Amino acid sequence: MQRHRDGRCWCLLARVGDYHDDSGDLVVGQLHTPVLPDVSATADARVVGSVGLRRRPRRLALLLPDTSQPRLSATLPPALAAWLGAALADAPATGERRAGDETYTALDTELMVEVLAGSGRHGTLTVVRMR
Repeated sequence: MQRHRDGRCWCLLARVGDYHDDSGDLVVGQLHTPVLPDVSATADARVVGSVGLRRRPRRLALLLPDTSQPRLSATLPPALAAWLGAALADAPATGERRAGDETYTALDTELMVEVLAGSGRHGTLTVVRMR
């Protein structure tokens, strides 16, 4: 098998089989199967809560544009968690809520973050930076 890059799409070329035609010449067959990459896009999301200690959150509850249900982010890197914790320290808590199987502390804040929204069924939200 050979792998090559065709624009933004990764494609695999697999050798299907070699055979001889009626004239005795060797014929090489190829199957061209596109393999779609994991396309991701950034978006701005509003922070509506946090999981873990507010001064060092493990994950954030985020509200994406045009959605009504918050989604939890992926686990935050330590440095970003410290920055976000400092920004969320004085935000008033408005209770506890659930997103999926996890409980988060709802916060009244206007803090926005940039997220990398992965493709796929569950589309993991990875926080890139604070706005």
